[in-house]
Amino acid sequence: MTTRRTRARVGFTALAALGLALSAANPAMAANTYAFEGSDYAATNPAWSNWYEVCDVEKDGNGVYAQFRDSYENYIGGFDAKYWDSDGSAGGCRSGNLPGYVAKIQVCEDDWGDDTCSGWKPVTH
Repeated sequence: MTTRRTRARVGFTALAALGLALSAANPAMAANTYAFEGSDYAATNPAWSNWYEVCDVEKDGNGVYAQFRDSYENYIGGFDAKYWDSDGSAGGCRSGNLPGYVAKIQVCEDDWGDDTCSGWKPVTH
């Protein structure tokens, strides 16, 4: 009986640790709005102090950035403000908190010629 309880506790602890590790490894799981350009993405969750993430997933040599607008169509961070995933697809994603209310997000790939961008995606509040 004691061995059975010990195994159950070990199993429960292992499952809890796995769940914690998965949620820490992928904070975008907490996002409520995504914009995609191919496999690259930008995500946000205004409920978390305007938290955002931008992620270059494709190993194509093209940089990826996100842009954010408020409800008055102003760019957050100023006109042409770009939040880059600066290490490309080599490492993790860039995340942080935006300085203002987010109404729309867009993700763009810095490729040849004009950048290829997703459409502006309204943020769910």
